[in-house]
Amino acid sequence: MLQSLIDTDDLDDIKFREIVSDYLPLIEERGESLNDFMRRFADVVRLPDPKFEKVDLVELLEKQATIAKPVCDAARVELKLLLKSAKVLGDQALIQQVVINAIANARESIGEGGIIQLSCEGQSFSVADNGPGITETSQNEIFTPFFSTKPTGQGIGLTLTRDVLERHGASYSLMTEEDGWTRLRVVF
Repeated sequence: MLQSLIDTDDLDDIKFREIVSDYLPLIEERGESLNDFMRRFADVVRLPDPKFEKVDLVELLEKQATIAKPVCDAARVELKLLLKSAKVLGDQALIQQVVINAIANARESIGEGGIIQLSCEGQSFSVADNGPGITETSQNEIFTPFFSTKPTGQGIGLTLTRDVLERHGASYSLMTEEDGWTRLRVVF
């Protein structure tokens, strides 16, 4: 329908108005239905309440690096660890999921060759990669449900990350910085 409205160069004003008056209400109704569906779908996918305990971020990042290593090795992506004592109060399983998502996104962003760096200190951690970075256009959308820049992406991983970190009261950012590295920074 939208394409039909775009391809109206050969129509006179009366025919164009008829098409617009027929199509726009249907397009609007479908858009509202999709929006309602997505809201209801998002309500179904709710996180459990965090079970707060002491979490050793050094140990957590080391374990996740060990799990991710074979996939990174296969893509010739080097995993570097810069870990200093870091302990937080949080839900270990939920924080692990954030780290898993961040490593997977970094690995997919890089493609072949490159570096992923996991670091932590004090009450914070970061996952950084030297891939192509986040475009200016995507920057404002990356935490939006169902938004993805990947052809097969679901747009759920960063939404989950956002929800987990907000439930922990953590501050976070994900951006390509001036040095060209893209970093997920989390401070509890």
